[in-house]
Amino acid sequence: MIHGMLWRDAEPLCAHATQATRTLERMRGLLGRSTLGGDEALWIAPCNAVHTIGMRMPIDIVLLARDGSILAVHD
Repeated sequence: MIHGMLWRDAEPLCAHATQATRTLERMRGLLGRSTLGGDEALWIAPCNAVHTIGMRMPIDIVLLARDGSILAVHD
């Protein structure tokens, strides 16, 4: 996993972002977590589908194009 900040232009979007790049990291996602702070995010790349089976919290999902542009937001 890669840890860092998410930025949009020169503005910080998320102070504590984790990028799941390995297959098992992406499969596990947020399972087992009971909370996610307002300044936390999980970036799953690549990702073709998102499921919330077994989730203990509601999540917001932002779908990005390869160039980083926002395709859709689901909250």
